[in-house]
Amino acid sequence: MAGVIVERPFVSVPVGASDTVFRVAAEAARQWDLPGPVPLRISMNATFSCGDVVIRVGRPNAPAEVGLRLLEVLAGRGIAVPVPEHLPPVHSAGLTAVALRRIDIVEAAVDWTGVGRMIALLQGTDRSSLPGGYPIVAPQSLPWWDVEAILSELESTDGFGDLVDDRSRMALRAAVDRCHQWGSHLGVGTAVVCHGDLHPGNIVMTADGPVILDWDLAAFAPAVWDHVPLLAHLGPWGGEPECYRRFAEGVGADLSGSDAASVLAETRNLVATLMRIRSALADVGARDEARLRLAHWRAEPSAPRWTAL
Repeated sequence: MAGVIVERPFVSVPVGASDTVFRVAAEAARQWDLPGPVPLRISMNATFSCGDVVIRVGRPNAPAEVGLRLLEVLAGRGIAVPVPEHLPPVHSAGLTAVALRRIDIVEAAVDWTGVGRMIALLQGTDRSSLPGGYPIVAPQSLPWWDVEAILSELESTDGFGDLVDDRSRMALRAAVDRCHQWGSHLGVGTAVVCHGDLHPGNIVMTADGPVILDWDLAAFAPAVWDHVPLLAHLGPWGGEPECYRRFAEGVGADLSGSDAASVLAETRNLVATLMRIRSALADVGARDEARLRLAHWRAEPSAPRWTAL
């Protein structure tokens, strides 16, 4: 049964308050008779180390079991992914905790050619082979990519003018004008199964090679969609062009010169900026990164590199 094309991906809502998240992770660790959880990362999901197991806590839009089944299907295709531990998901406070085998990460440069080869396998996967009920998103439906609506919403939010000066606002408006029809670049070409968020933070190296993490934004889109995060990373993030070159070699296509890739990469960075501004209006701790990103859109020659993924 094919994965289901929907408007919301597997995870589309932030995990929420850290104290609640930690309580759910601790509850799962007790139920599974694991050591106490140690926080690793909190973003859309939260991950905790518990000895040889990693607990992942989030707000999935489909049963957690179908997400674990997806990992098994991908592994069967020769794609290196996190390995599920066969422990029943724990549901509490609107959150779901699942158990994954801890990955033994090594300090080594990412084998981007190997990543590209695995993405080629992914994009050659028949959608009908994906687990039934797993949400596969059409990128045009992602609400946070509606840059016109998001910027208008932010402009009407208290504190926006204090964070974003007139020059920065005009620069963001100009970027929105350039990017607002980004979806038209996904209207051509054959749609394939895509990872949807293939940036360096979602790749780790092991003694056996690279492992691709975080499949929550799996999409059905033209192949360029999986090139865009790396191409976007070449800009204000300070990514290395050689990383993309090796990825393109592995996947079998270099799309860096296409109009679609250029527009989509700029839009991705615009979305990242707008989301950071939204965070900064609610959390003063996010304001330094928001201001850093605004310098890029003002085209300041000394604009610093972006940091938080």
